[in-house]
This record gives sequence, C-alpha cells and structure tokens, in this order.
Amino acid sequence: MSTEESTIKKLFIYILNILALVPVISLVSLLLSGTLIFPVTIIPPSISLILPQWIVEIILGISLILYGRRLNKLINERLYKRIYWAGLVITILIFLLWKYRFVILLQSGMLIIYCVLFENRLQNVKEFFQKSRDFFAFLNFFDTCFIASLFLVHQQEKQINEKLSDLSRFLGEIGISSSSQEAIIVTTLIVILLLIIPILRVQIIRIYIKQNNISINSNKTLFSAFFMMFLTSVLQIAFYFAVYLTLTETSILIILFLMFLSVLLWYPFYTFINNGGETKENEIRRWLLSIFLIIFLALLDQIESDLIGILTWFVPVLIPTFIGEINSQKPLREGERVPEPTLKMKTHLYRLQMVSFNTLVILNILSSLSTVKMIKNSKIIEVNAYKNIVVKAISSFNSEASSDFFPRFMFSFIMVVVSVFISMIISKGIIWLLKKYYLDPSKGYFKKRRT
Repeated sequence: MSTEESTIKKLFIYILNILALVPVISLVSLLLSGTLIFPVTIIPPSISLILPQWIVEIILGISLILYGRRLNKLINERLYKRIYWAGLVITILIFLLWKYRFVILLQSGMLIIYCVLFENRLQNVKEFFQKSRDFFAFLNFFDTCFIASLFLVHQQEKQINEKLSDLSRFLGEIGISSSSQEAIIVTTLIVILLLIIPILRVQIIRIYIKQNNISINSNKTLFSAFFMMFLTSVLQIAFYFAVYLTLTETSILIILFLMFLSVLLWYPFYTFINNGGETKENEIRRWLLSIFLIIFLALLDQIESDLIGILTWFVPVLIPTFIGEINSQKPLREGERVPEPTLKMKTHLYRLQMVSFNTLVILNILSSLSTVKMIKNSKIIEVNAYKNIVVKAISSFNSEASSDFFPRFMFSFIMVVVSVFISMIISKGIIWLLKKYYLDPSKGYFKKRRT
C-alpha cells in the first residue's frame, strides 16, 4: 500500500470516528463548556476585568495546549497530531477573528475525542466505540439524513401541499371520499415512519456483525436483538418526528440528546451480540413467557378482582404439581427410574410458593385499597381510583389518543412489579422468622437425619 493510500485510509477512519462520536462529543462538550461558563457568568462585572467568554476561552485554550503536549508524547501518528493542532488553531482563530464565539461550546470536543481514542485509562470505553465505530457512524448518518429530510419537507411545505391537493382532486375524481383519502395518507405515513424506516435502521446491526467478524452458531439466534432494535428504532423515529412537529430553539439540543440516547440503548445489544446471541430453545422459552405475561396483564386489566381471587386459591396449590411433578414427564429408557427431586428443587418450590402467594395477597390488598364503588346508570360498579389517576396522567402526554389500553396496561404492569418486589422482601422476612423458630434444635420440631 502506497503512502498516499495509507493516508487516505487513515483519514477515512478518522472521519468514521468523528461520525460515530458526534452525538456523544457534542452533548458532553456542551455540558463541560456550560459547566465552565456558568460560574464565570456570575462574577460581578466590577470584579472581572475581561468578558466571561474570554475567561472561558483562556481556560479551554490553556487546557487544550497542555493536553496537546501530552499527545505529542502519547501517539506516534503525525496525521492525528496535525489534525489536533490544526483544529485547535482554527477554533481559536474563529473565536478571535469572527463573531462565532459559540465555538467555545464545542472546543472541548477535541479533548473528548482524543481522550477516548488514545488514553489507556479509558480502554473499555475505547474498545466499545472501536468495535461499534462503523455501526454508530452509519446509524448517525442514517438519522441525520432522516432529520434533514424532515426539515427539507418543512421548507418545501407549500409545494408539497399543492401536490397533495392535486392528488386529492385526482382521487376525488375516481370516487374516493375525503375521509378515505385521509385514511390512506395517514396509513401511508405510519407504514413509512413506523415500519419501513425502522426496518432499514435495524439492518445497520449487520454492519456491526460484519466489522467485528462475529459468527453465530446454527443453534443460536439474534432475533431478540433485531426485534428490540426495531422497537427502539420505532421510538427514536417517533421522537424525531415529534421534535419536527414542535420546532423550537432547543430542537437541536433535543435531537443531539436523542442521538446520544442511541449510544446508551446500543450497549445491551452490543453485549448480547458479542456473547453470540441466545440459543433458539431459550429464545422460544423467553418469548412464550413474555406472551403469557402480556396475556396475564391484559386479563388483570379487564377482570382484576376475579383473576386475583382465582390465582390466590389455585397457584400455590398447583405449583407443586406443575413444577414439582415435572420429573414424571421425563422419557425413560428401559430399567431407568424417575429422577427424584433434590434439596435444591424442594427449596425452589417452597420459595416459589411463598413468593407467589404473597404476590397475590399484595395484589389483592392493593386492588381492594384502590377500588371504590360508584353508581353509574342505576348500577353499582367498582372503579379502581388509582388506575384512573395513572391512566389520566399517562394519557395527558398524548391527548389525541383514542384508546386508553396502553396506560391501563402500564398500570397493571407497575402494580404487578410493585407487588412482586414487596412480596420478595416479605417472603425473605417470613422465611427468616420461620427458620429461627422451627429450625431451633431446642424446640424439637425437626430431628437431624444421619446419611
């Protein structure tokens, strides 16, 4: 490889690094610079001899020069050194010669980039970004293109409205009513924004797999990673579109934060993919459990008191049969005996019964405390007051939503999580008290058996 090709390759890698780190750098740089600017601005003018922005620029300039001297000893690549010093000189000149003094908000970005790339103390962070470099670069490029297209649509709003009017007249001529036209347009937008674009965004995962030469065994799958990435992409696209609909002076900061959020959301997928995914059997088990949980929460929302009453009676009784007798379903060879439950299995069943019973008791108590009786249409009905409060609070974020299923579902989920958490604490306390009393040799309730 020639020197020119090597330089071009290094420059291309540098550009990829910049693209990958832009959201993180911008946000953290703004926070660092803001931290410096705030205390300086509260200095009284009578005490300060120079303007606050000049004080901040002097502090940043000295810090960057000192770190630049460290870089000269830390790295050998001349290209990276030249880019650092050139960036420092250019930003200082912009600050001195032009009125674009806001450049000080981004100056610390160079410091962050070089710290992440070359400091050994940040090895784990460096490894994370190095492995995910291409993924972040293409993801940020994709999101930037999507956001730019939204702003382009905003600029061309008049022309687009004219085209839509022409389309509406054409559809009207062929017998399609205005309500049907609205339904077609809304459906098309939903399909594009919440299906096609997220699916395209999900495919960027393949770039990460290719960059790191990750091979997935035939008995493993990355279905969860792709599916959860699709859901997060739907949320990201929805948030970007919401920002576009409510443009303000802080929209750029919100967009930067959302792009930075992609970095945080990527970490679980990063770990999952690096571990080679999940076995297909475990994946199926996990999704079946999720489906059962969703069905349970949906039923809990619809028939809360009846479902809790049924489960309180039957679950603790049926657990020893469903789980404790599962050994009877093991296929046996000729002469082979049914495996006997171990002490670990007995302990597991005991704790599972205790936690499930206490969870249902807590659910019952919470449901009873929050339920009030009301007269509606000459009938006495039971209403969960807490649920109505939570549903109204969640629905207030989207007042145009026609269905309250999601807020009600979320309330049921929160109530179950709280009940499980409380029941686990109570169960540990009960088990500890029972062990202290009944396992005390002086009480004589149990006798040690010699093996």
